[in-house]
Parts: sequence; structure tokens; C-alpha cells
Amino acid sequence: MNVFNIFRKKETNTEVLQNAHVTLYPEQILVQAYDRAKEGFWIGTTNLVYIADDASNEHLGSIVRSHMSLTRTGQKRPSDWKAAHKLFLKAAGFKTEKEEYRDAKNVGICRKGSQLTISISINGEYNGRTRGFWGNGVLEFDNNISDAELGQHIREAFELCK
Repeated sequence: MNVFNIFRKKETNTEVLQNAHVTLYPEQILVQAYDRAKEGFWIGTTNLVYIADDASNEHLGSIVRSHMSLTRTGQKRPSDWKAAHKLFLKAAGFKTEKEEYRDAKNVGICRKGSQLTISISINGEYNGRTRGFWGNGVLEFDNNISDAELGQHIREAFELCK
């Protein structure tokens, strides 16, 4: 091994990596940006917005893309997950976790390079072993689809949520 190899700049992954979650509630849709921790997992942020559930597919797709663009990578892992979640609940206007999961359908949208993946979930409600939103399949698309097509695919994914 050459001693100069030690000082050679390590290859960095320049592939675009973005994530947002979209939750359908009666009469409204919550769009939330996610950040990526150094360890590789996703962390929900307080960058969020509500839109009407009858918003156009183009508007929905546009809002989701704008929130995905807020993704930051290499973030520090929260030292207190409960406190971090309480910040989200407050920003989203929920008083309790129970409200967060009531009548909710959640999908995650991840962009990796030119690929979009929509993750479908099962609502495990707010307590017990199955609490939270659990993965239940994925839909994959090219990132070049229009905002209207993205919005339509998100609505189709909501139909597959349980």
C-alpha cells in the first residue's frame, strides 16, 4: 500500500437522496420533510405543511417535491427521540400521539438519483407492539414524472394503505 493512498480524498456519493412523508387525514393532507442521519436512517423534521385533501394532483406533487428538496444529509442522531417527536407533534398541531394516527394513511416518498419510490404503510395506531406506520410495499417511478403524475401516484398509494 502506497503511503500517499492514506491522504487520497475518499470517494463521496453525489447521488441525490431526498425524502418526505405524506399523511392523509380527513379533509387535509400533511406533507413533512425528512432528514438523513449519519448512520443512514431517516429523521422526521418540523418542516411541514397542510394542504386540503381535494388539492389538485399537480399542487400535491409540487408541495411534495419542494419538501423533499429540504432534505439534509449527515445529520446528528437525536439524543432524545421522545423530545424530537414532541416537537413534531407541536408543529403539526397535535396534542397527543393518538391524534397523529387517528384515521391516518401515510406514504413515504424517497428520491434516490433518478428513481422515486413511494412506500405504502399500515397504520398500527398509537400504542402497543405495532404502533406507528409500518411498511407494506412500494411503488417505483422515474423521477422525471410530472408533479400531476406524482400527485396521482400518491393518491393511488393512499388507496393501498391500511
